[in-house]
Amino acid sequence: KDALHSVEGQTHRFWECVVVNDSGHPLCLEGFPWARVIDTAGSVGAGAARNAGAAAAKAPFLVFLDADDLLKPHFLEATLKAYQQSGRYVYTDWMTDDLHGHTEAHQMPEYTFEAIWERPSLHAVTSLIPRKAFVTVGGFDEQMGSHEDVDFFMKLLVNGFCGIRVNQPLLIYNLHLGKRRVAG
Repeated sequence: KDALHSVEGQTHRFWECVVVNDSGHPLCLEGFPWARVIDTAGSVGAGAARNAGAAAAKAPFLVFLDADDLLKPHFLEATLKAYQQSGRYVYTDWMTDDLHGHTEAHQMPEYTFEAIWERPSLHAVTSLIPRKAFVTVGGFDEQMGSHEDVDFFMKLLVNGFCGIRVNQPLLIYNLHLGKRRVAG
């Protein structure tokens, strides 16, 4: 619900919200009538869940936000402005939060071929992505398991869809939550 509150708190108010429930259990989102829920069979994985959300969305841009992460209030405003100026998909710097009073800002490198070569996971999956680019590359590889996000951004690169960085930490990546993070 915290992730949904962060969407509701965006300064850019024209958005839609699709929640993909991959838990296999009913999801109660009382108080969030604007969130459209898409249920999977349960445990289909991040790639398949993201593809299902993208298929259900109607907006010209996609932002994949994991349930345990948060958007800062200016995320959509800043990324849309950067897209309008560059025509590229947009990623931001991010912060970690361990819920014990420790936050840390993480500055991402600028988007260059050299930076991607050195670090294929250049940035978080939570980026502003034009739907056209998503469709062109075929979305996420549902069979890949982990690193489906790195594969997706590599497919964008080889198809000529490059990124641009907003040098503000507009995503909060929570270190204390997430089934895959806890298990890893």
